[in-house]
Amino acid sequence: ATIGMAIVSRNDDAQDHADSDELSAIAVYLDGKLRSRSYGFGGGTDFVQQLGGTWLMSMAWHMLKERRSAT
Repeated sequence: ATIGMAIVSRNDDAQDHADSDELSAIAVYLDGKLRSRSYGFGGGTDFVQQLGGTWLMSMAWHMLKERRSAT
């Protein structure tokens, strides 16, 4: 399986904001399906690296399991 994964953040912002501010975006693409999430913290925080990577890998794993169970 080929999976596309991306994390895009505003690196100049080290503050936490409400998620409606959308300072970071995370997306996983597999077999024509896209799952994405935005967060209100910028890439200047350690939190975005930890949570972003965790969410990304968790969603990729979940989508692969869905794909496998569908066959």
